[in-house]
Amino acid sequence: MFESKVIPKFLFLLSFCFLFLFLAIVPFKGNVFAQLGLIIVFFLIFLFIIFNFQTGFLALVVLRVALDFFRERKIIEEPFLLNLGGALGIFVLILGLYWFFKKRKEILKIPHLWVILLFLIVGLINIPLLSPLIKMKSFTEWIRIASFFTVYFLISNISATKKEQLGDIKQNKKKNNIFLKVILASAVLPALAGFWQIFRRIGLEDEAGFIRIYGTFAHPNPFSYFLVVVLILLICFFINTNSKTEKKYYLFSIILGITLLIFTYSRGAWAAFLIALFLFGFLKYRKQLFLGSIIFGLFLFFLLFINNWLYRNYNFSLLYSFAPTRRLAETLKWHPYTSSLLWRLELWEDMKDAFWERPFFGQGLGTFEEEALKRRGPYSGSLEAHNDYLRITVELGIIGLISYLLLILVFLGNIIILYKKTTDESFKTFCLGFLTLFISLFLISFGENILRNTIVQWCFWLWAGVIFGNYQKVNRNLLKDT
Repeated sequence: MFESKVIPKFLFLLSFCFLFLFLAIVPFKGNVFAQLGLIIVFFLIFLFIIFNFQTGFLALVVLRVALDFFRERKIIEEPFLLNLGGALGIFVLILGLYWFFKKRKEILKIPHLWVILLFLIVGLINIPLLSPLIKMKSFTEWIRIASFFTVYFLISNISATKKEQLGDIKQNKKKNNIFLKVILASAVLPALAGFWQIFRRIGLEDEAGFIRIYGTFAHPNPFSYFLVVVLILLICFFINTNSKTEKKYYLFSIILGITLLIFTYSRGAWAAFLIALFLFGFLKYRKQLFLGSIIFGLFLFFLLFINNWLYRNYNFSLLYSFAPTRRLAETLKWHPYTSSLLWRLELWEDMKDAFWERPFFGQGLGTFEEEALKRRGPYSGSLEAHNDYLRITVELGIIGLISYLLLILVFLGNIIILYKKTTDESFKTFCLGFLTLFISLFLISFGENILRNTIVQWCFWLWAGVIFGNYQKVNRNLLKDT
C-alpha cells in the first residue's frame, strides 16, 4: 500500500514544488504580472489534480488550447530557453510520471505502448551526439512530442475501468463522452475570437492578400486543423444522439465550425476535412455519398459554365470575386512568389543534402529549421518542413522514419480492427470518426506540419486514448500484439 500510493504522490508533490519554485524564483522574460499569472494557473491546476486527477488533467487540456497564442512566449533564456508551451509540456510529463508510478501495472498493458516508446527512444538516443547548442533544443522538442503521447497514456488508463475490463462498456459511456466533449469545450474561446476577427476583418494577411483568422492560436494553420478535429467530433455526436434538440445544437455548431474553417483560408485543412467526409460517407453512408457527389458535380459544372460565359462576355469571373474560391484558384497558379506548392517542392529539393549528411540517426529533433536556414538563407520564406515525413527523415534519419511509420501502421491496423469488430453503435461511430481523422491527417502530413501542431496532437491522442482505453481489456484478443 505504501509503495503504490505514498511514493508516487510524494514524487509528484516534490516535482511540482520544484517547478513552482523555479517559476517563482527565476527571472521572467516579460513582466511580473505574466509570471504571477502563470504561477497562479499552475497552482490552480495542481489543486484540481490533487482532489480530482481526471478533472484537473482535462482542465489542463482546455488551458493549453486557450493559451496557444502565447506558447512561444519566453519564460527564461538563460541558462537555457524555456517558453510557456515547454513549461506546460514539462508539467504534463510530471503528471505522466506520477500516474505511471501509481498505475504502472495497468499502463504497461496499454495498447501500442511499446511502439510509441520505440519512437520516443529513437528520438532520445541521438541527443548526446549533437553539439551543445543543439542538445537543449532537441531535448525541448522531445519533451513536446512526449507530452502528447503522455496524454494518450493518461486518457487510455483513466477511461478504462473495472467494469469495462469485465465487458460492461455501457456504464462508462457518459464518462467517455465527457472526455471527448472537453475537446468541444476547449473550442469555445478560439471560436468566439475567430468570429470577432471575421466581423472586425482582422487577422493574418498573407502574400496573396487573404486576411486569415486564427482565433486564439498563434497562426491560422494550427487553428484550421484544430477545427477539423472539432468538426469530425461534432459529426460523431450528431450521429449518435437521439435527441432532436441536441441534433439541432450539433448541426448549428457544425455550420459555425465550417464557417470558421473557411475563413482560415487553409487549403490543407479544407482538404483534410473533405477527405474525412469522403471516408465517412464511403465507409458508412455510401448512398448519401453517391447522391451528394452527383449533386456537387452538377453544381460545379454549372458554376464553371456560368463563370466561363461571364468571363467571355463581360470579362468577369465568379471564381475570383469571392475570396474562398479565389483561394482555391490560386492553388493552380505556379507563380514563384505566391505558389505554395512550388515553394514546397523547392524546399524539399534543397533539404536532400541535410539527410545524406546523417542518413541513419538524422540531425536531431527540432533541427530542421536550422538546417533549412543553412541551405536556403533567411530570405526564402518559411523554414518549416511542410512535410512531416521529410522532417522526421532529416531529424531522425531512416531509423526514425521507420519507427514513425511503424507507429502509424500499427495504430491504423488496430483502429480498423476495432471498427470492424465493435458491435456497440455509439462506440463504432467514434471509432469511424477517429479512423477518418487518422487517415486524413496522416495523408495531409505529406504537405503540412501536423506533427508540429501541439494542440491538434493533444486532441488527437486524447481521442485515441478514449478509443483504445475502452477496449484495451475487452478486445485484448482483437488487438495486435504490439
